Amino acid sequence: MEDDPYGELRYRGEHVPAPASMSDRVLHLGSFSKIGAPGLRLGWLRAPAEPLRTLVIVKWAADLHTSTLDQAAAAYLAANDLFAHVRKLCAAYRERRDAMVAALARDVAFVPGASFHATTPDPAMLRLSFTTNTVERITEGVRRPGCGDHPGTGN
Repeated sequence: MEDDPYGELRYRGEHVPAPASMSDRVLHLGSFSKIGAPGLRLGWLRAPAEPLRTLVIVKWAADLHTSTLDQAAAAYLAANDLFAHVRKLCAAYRERRDAMVAALARDVAFVPGASFHATTPDPAMLRLSFTTNTVERITEGVRRPGCGDHPGTGN
């Protein structure tokens, strides 16, 4: 099983084919929420015919229907050069990622991540989001952590 919501978003180097494209024994899951719009909760499954039939039945038993509006939005995006849209996303996200990396290199203080975990924390982990902000906001946000959209809350 290959859960690959970010596979199309590559910021450097050559495209790496999904393992599912190299074997008929791998189920491949993708999502429009990362390449279309964050609220577009619609994905896809690429699978060999035999398990696919069973999985379709299981999906029907779970919810019977996927949002018509979400399906129409995804169809529109796919019909209007999805690949060009993904290339634009990659360029914009690359610029934002680079801005965050550059800002981090200029000295960052942060609260250790252990206090934000509900279970056993990974002490070597830090998660920073760069996809939803402009380069200017990233630079400023890294310059002064804790001063985001919600003053006083640290968010």
